[in-house]
Amino acid sequence: QRIGLHWVERFMEWQKDTLKVKWTQALEKCRTQVLNLMAVKEFFEELIRIVERYDIRLENIYNMDEKGVQLGVGGSITAIIDRDLKMAYNIEEGSREHVTILEVACMDG
Repeated sequence: QRIGLHWVERFMEWQKDTLKVKWTQALEKCRTQVLNLMAVKEFFEELIRIVERYDIRLENIYNMDEKGVQLGVGGSITAIIDRDLKMAYNIEEGSREHVTILEVACMDG
């Protein structure tokens, strides 16, 4: 049987408690390997152990955050995702020109 013209709308109405439509954000393929809750949790647990072990003072702890911008990447697409998810990514190959913006801050302000 052929799919009807409005099957997506009917499906979403049927699954409205579990699914939602969200615009995706571009994400390089290589970053998907480290973008998970367990990896982040393990990183911060290890950081705390190192800071305590070596008695590192706050003025010697810095955080750097980077935002990469891929030039020439198309716009977002819509995706149907689990209602509890906050973000949806559109995986890119990462073969385009890239501009990086850095922000650095010290723990003691």
